[in-house]
Amino acid sequence: MDLNRLFVYGTLREARVQDSVIGRRVVGRPARLYGYTKDSIRQGLSVYPILAAADPKQFVDGEVLDLTTQELERTDEYEGAPYRRLRVTVDSGDACWVYMQ
Repeated sequence: MDLNRLFVYGTLREARVQDSVIGRRVVGRPARLYGYTKDSIRQGLSVYPILAAADPKQFVDGEVLDLTTQELERTDEYEGAPYRRLRVTVDSGDACWVYMQ
């Protein structure tokens, strides 16, 4: 089974969101993404976290989740239009997908 690494820093870290979106709870590994800070965007009445490019010394703490391709596609649907999935490298050296604007 192919696994996809996904760096998460917002609601996808929450057990109830994982249950709903992924269909199971995923135990993540702590990770840090340098060169970004956490910002927010508004969609309707809700505010959601998003990454913004920053000084290389700044960072965002999060987790790396190992997901199947089908689970990753479900997270694509969950994140929706304001986000796009890009490749980044976290502090462990792992190449991961991440959602950002």
